[in-house]
Amino acid sequence: MQEMLRPTGESMNRIEEIAQGTQKEWKNHAKAVAEASRGLTWVVYDGPNCGLDKPEKHVENCWQSAQFYTNKILMERKNTPEAELHKSWVVGLKQIFSNLRSYVQDYHSSGPAWQAQLKAVAPPPPPPPPPPPPPPMGHTEENVKEETSDTMAAVFAEINQGEAIASRLRKVTDDMKTKNQKDTPQTPFEKTEKKITPPTHSKKAIFELSEGRKWRVEYQMGNKTIEIQDTNAKQTVYLFACHGALVHVGSKVNHITIDKCERCAVVFDSVVSACEVINSRSIEVQCTGKVPTVTVDSTTGCQIFLSRDALGAEVLTAKCSEVNIVIPSEREEEDMLEQPIPEQFVTKYCTETKKWRTVPVTHA
Repeated sequence: MQEMLRPTGESMNRIEEIAQGTQKEWKNHAKAVAEASRGLTWVVYDGPNCGLDKPEKHVENCWQSAQFYTNKILMERKNTPEAELHKSWVVGLKQIFSNLRSYVQDYHSSGPAWQAQLKAVAPPPPPPPPPPPPPPMGHTEENVKEETSDTMAAVFAEINQGEAIASRLRKVTDDMKTKNQKDTPQTPFEKTEKKITPPTHSKKAIFELSEGRKWRVEYQMGNKTIEIQDTNAKQTVYLFACHGALVHVGSKVNHITIDKCERCAVVFDSVVSACEVINSRSIEVQCTGKVPTVTVDSTTGCQIFLSRDALGAEVLTAKCSEVNIVIPSEREEEDMLEQPIPEQFVTKYCTETKKWRTVPVTHA
């Protein structure tokens, strides 16, 4: 089974690499395909405890994750000359996974059907190896000792010739050397590509409300359907050690923390105190309401989407890289504006104030 799925897994890894390295113009297209392609993993479902939803639900969830990016495509390309072209592309992609969902619903609703009633017959065991042949006639232990002594005597006789033993060696000319032969095939250096594989956690995934105040979302692997509803301003949300998860917070909460997560996205309405990202990689945070403070610490790759009502938020960063703030433009028909957070700083001594001054590095 693993060998059969190897080409599909390699293709999905390649899609992930393309999505991570694609330029901004086509980034949403690549991410939409990457998220939707996760639906192809429905074939590994083998029961309720395998970590996946049933095939039909799994395909539907993966498409909903991809729809997060297809909606961005439609919004960004709205009122542009190529709007119809991109709309047709989105419709085509949706039709592919809609057909896949229908197929899974009709033939594999409760899990992959592999025709289990056909039992394979195991091949018979191989015959035992034949016994070794008898020793040749005349080769007794005494004869072997005599032949060995004669051979060693011949070797020592060759060695005792001194420099004369080298007279029979053949001289190697320059045209006989391998490096000077043009027709000799050269073995190229094969570059191995690093595959992106999600980490595995032995701990059980957690999604619960603890003591009525803290929503715990922990060890979620590829779960795109986490929705936190019926919250209040005294509750907090805590994400820990999640990979590839998408979390929707439907109403106002007091605080949101994202800790040691990778390739996760959090969409929330409003936060009373702050949204905090710690020790994470490739995180997307989207605020549709208001948030006073966004803190990013020890994180590589963080996209912060702010609504018009959240433009007064403070963004605090420390030990971070690849942090961008995305805000809506003044006109609805225009593309959203992206502003990177500086990563390099220069510190100079000011003779007037007698203090050191630190400012971001600007490149001409």
